[in-house]
Amino acid sequence: MANATRGCVREADNSFANRTQKHEFFRDVGAPLIQKKALSGPAVTIEWIERRGTGSVDWRYRQDRDALFYFEQGVVACHGALDGGRIDRPLDGATRLAFVEACSTIETEVEISGRCLYWVAFIDKERLLGNGKEILKLQRLDSRIGFDNAALAAAVKRLRAELTRTDELSNLYIESWAIQALVLLHRLFDDFQRESPTRLTRIEISKVMEFMEASIARNITLECIAALVGLSPRHFRRLFRASTGVGPNEMFTNMRLERAARDLRDSRKNVTEISLDCGFSQPQHLATAFRRKFGLTPTEFRRSVAS
Repeated sequence: MANATRGCVREADNSFANRTQKHEFFRDVGAPLIQKKALSGPAVTIEWIERRGTGSVDWRYRQDRDALFYFEQGVVACHGALDGGRIDRPLDGATRLAFVEACSTIETEVEISGRCLYWVAFIDKERLLGNGKEILKLQRLDSRIGFDNAALAAAVKRLRAELTRTDELSNLYIESWAIQALVLLHRLFDDFQRESPTRLTRIEISKVMEFMEASIARNITLECIAALVGLSPRHFRRLFRASTGVGPNEMFTNMRLERAARDLRDSRKNVTEISLDCGFSQPQHLATAFRRKFGLTPTEFRRSVAS
């Protein structure tokens, strides 16, 4: 079990839940816990968990450490949202691994079939790596559910013997294991990045732009927009900028300002009405953004097109 002084793990079927202080972190699985074996040190915690159930069960998760999962048996698939982006991934066969970055949020259902066995390695990178190994500390790994890597899977399985040994060298063993696992993850995710699309498709861009256009008067979140094309907000922002040359927030603001300019030119609505219709809560907010884009206030713009 993770270090109780950190207050970072809450499980619905574990008494530690009653001692959790950080309510923004949670860890709920809708299948009864049968048994758990754990090996814990200051920087790394390894858990082997058995649950039982059939069909779809809830999996809600958010923690303050990176976590590597290996679904050994009985976990079939995962459906739901990872950081607001839609995911539908098989977790049997070859794709039994998942990496969840610290503070990522999982709101999903998992399909399980009877006896369910899985491993979780919680890794506190700052504490594990200390002042060295900057290349591992500085490079981030995006959360990813349902991938394959034979070396990582084999490395997790080798932990089984250490769970029963638990001598004075166990902490040193799991920390050295965690560093090797991070190296494998970084190399693997570098390969994923080279293979993944670098831009949105024209259909995806059109879908996003139509949604933005229809939502001019509303406040919409990046998570909501990213979910339209099944991406995490971070990944969507990167691909959207690569595809359009601007970020999604900048694009949405520009669309609002273009709508305001059109209404100033073609309608008799006053500036306050136009501000609200274009998603600005106050006329001065519209005026500031409008001057930045067009070099004129809304009132000055209306006069210039009327003359």
